[in-house]
Amino acid sequence: MKCKLSYGKELRWDYQFLRKKCKEVGIEDEFNHHQMRLRANNVYVFQALHVFLTLLHCGLLTATCMILFVHSILN
Repeated sequence: MKCKLSYGKELRWDYQFLRKKCKEVGIEDEFNHHQMRLRANNVYVFQALHVFLTLLHCGLLTATCMILFVHSILN
């Protein structure tokens, strides 16, 4: 089987173009599997960033409250 992909048109490599070309070559299942892995990875990155930023935010709020509490006791 000869691959008919043209690597000179990389600017056109959007989702629909890649899906069509993978279907032509007969590797649509691998393409779908790759897309599912990308989606799962994106969800993991989003959750990790969300947890990190939430903990950072809570830490900053706690530190601010402690500073204000100590300042109010000293005055």
